[in-house]
Amino acid sequence: MKEQEAFNFDELTRLNNELVNMQRELAKKNQELDHLNKLKNQFLGIAAHDLRNPLGIILGFTDLMKDDPAGFNETEVKDMLNRIHTAGKFMLGLITDLLDIANIESGSLELNLSEHDLDTVVRDNIAMNSLYARAKNIPINYSPPAGEVKIQIDRDKIDQALTNYLTNAIKYSFPGAAIDVILEITGGMARITVRDHGQGIRENEVEKLFNAFQRSSTRSTAGEPSTGLGLYIVKKIVETHGGEVGVGSIFGQGSQFWFSLPLSPVPSK
Repeated sequence: MKEQEAFNFDELTRLNNELVNMQRELAKKNQELDHLNKLKNQFLGIAAHDLRNPLGIILGFTDLMKDDPAGFNETEVKDMLNRIHTAGKFMLGLITDLLDIANIESGSLELNLSEHDLDTVVRDNIAMNSLYARAKNIPINYSPPAGEVKIQIDRDKIDQALTNYLTNAIKYSFPGAAIDVILEITGGMARITVRDHGQGIRENEVEKLFNAFQRSSTRSTAGEPSTGLGLYIVKKIVETHGGEVGVGSIFGQGSQFWFSLPLSPVPSK
């Protein structure tokens, strides 16, 4: 009888522990669902707010040209088409960012790793973004390491991260101000730094820059729009590679953004 009672007690204890673990897991899943629901509402709010203005621009100018196609000279037509193009480009960028974040938050961000020379990747990326810089008369100075930097990365995603840093530096720099890109090896990590000599960021805003949907009070120098999502995406891309991101800024003097990547392959999950 005592053995039976002991068995029943042990079995009851085991079942109770399983029940507690199931309740904890359920609470965790509920928290995750609550987070995803809040994120979904943020997505909808951001999409509704940020898509309204460019859509209004596109519809407004196309209505003008549709109602009176012969009433505008060539210069006016070019100006309206440029504004329509800019608005459409912003909308496409916002939708792309929202889809990226949806993949990140759902755990669907996967890396297609292959070996690359990071020096070549950086040089190619600078060349790709030089046209935008040239339009604002902004030189991009590159300080490479000595020799190749062989590393396992998802090139498309690292290009996306570096492009975000570079276009932000160009966006918030005044015409003629130089941008410095530095690739260095330190402590088993490859570190890429993008330094501008622009407006800088207020101290109380710096620590929030890599959060989703964050925008600083610093304004672009040529009216370029921002979704407030790019740096958050950079952070997730780099962390998925096993790396880190960081920023330093002095308001009124400029900013430097960096990310580091491990030279050894990222551990498989």
